Amino acid sequence: MAGRRLERPFWHKRSGTYQHFPTTNQFSVVLDRSASTSPSGSLKYLFMVVPGGLQPALLQTPTDPMATVDFVSGAGVYLVRLIVRDASGNTSTSGVVTLTYQP
Repeated sequence: MAGRRLERPFWHKRSGTYQHFPTTNQFSVVLDRSASTSPSGSLKYLFMVVPGGLQPALLQTPTDPMATVDFVSGAGVYLVRLIVRDASGNTSTSGVVTLTYQP
C-alpha cells in the first residue's frame, strides 16, 4: 500500500519544538526532505523515533531523505525527528514532528 507523501516542510532550526501534520487515515506516510540542499555538498539524513508517542517503523532506511513511517502500533500519535549532517560535518536537528493516525 502506497503511503501519503508529506511534502509540507517540517524542517526548522529550533530544536525541541513540535510541528503537527494533519491527521491521516493512511497506514503509512512518507517524510520527504529530498529537496534539501547545502552549499557544502551532499547531505546525510537520520530519521529517529522520539519517546512519548507510539513506536512506528521507519522503512526505506532511516538514512534515506524520503523515509516511510508505518503506523504499526495502531491509531494514535507518533513522534519523529530528523538529523541532517552536511559534507563539512555540520549537524542540524529538526523539531519533533507529530504524526496522528486515525484509521
